[in-house]
Amino acid sequence: DEILSGMFAAYLAAPPKKPMIYGSVKEDGMNLAGKIELYVNAKTGIWYFYVGRPDKMNGIVIDIKILKLMVQSYFVMGNQLPNPPIAPMPPEVRVSGKSLADSPLLKMGSGFAFGARLEITGKGNAAVSILGCKLGFYASVKAGVGFDILFIKVNTSQLPNPYCGYDVSDIGINKWYAAGQLFGYASMQVGAKACGYD
Repeated sequence: DEILSGMFAAYLAAPPKKPMIYGSVKEDGMNLAGKIELYVNAKTGIWYFYVGRPDKMNGIVIDIKILKLMVQSYFVMGNQLPNPPIAPMPPEVRVSGKSLADSPLLKMGSGFAFGARLEITGKGNAAVSILGCKLGFYASVKAGVGFDILFIKVNTSQLPNPYCGYDVSDIGINKWYAAGQLFGYASMQVGAKACGYD
């Protein structure tokens, strides 16, 4: 056979009824924690190996009501990388101009990419009674960090020449090009409200 392909997926939800530890991606009504994909086509020469994808990372969530921790990661390599080849910035991060994940240059070639995300979300509330008036207090916090790194050998035959004002032969080092991004974010909300009288 000229084609070798395979896929392995792991789903996690523990305990099953009210899970506190579960996969970070919803897929077919289940919590996907990890997926591995392999494809090799001897006739066309196309091959790839994915451990998660930039747009659907492997990961787990630990949720204990007042605190939630999510860890995600991916690694991809081959001459047919996913689109996009690196993960876009999370919505909490504002990007001026186009995102690195939208660059057409990074979608034309072979190589490898990897990245990871860590996010913590917490919330809580309390109530006190002062002179018969119930006051409720609440607070929430969300913070995250992450990175992405891509090494790609650009297929310059698919690019217009010149590209962004440069000759395509000048791109990268021996046509190898590296790109990456690093980010962090944090937000907090606090407040109080009157709940009524005793």
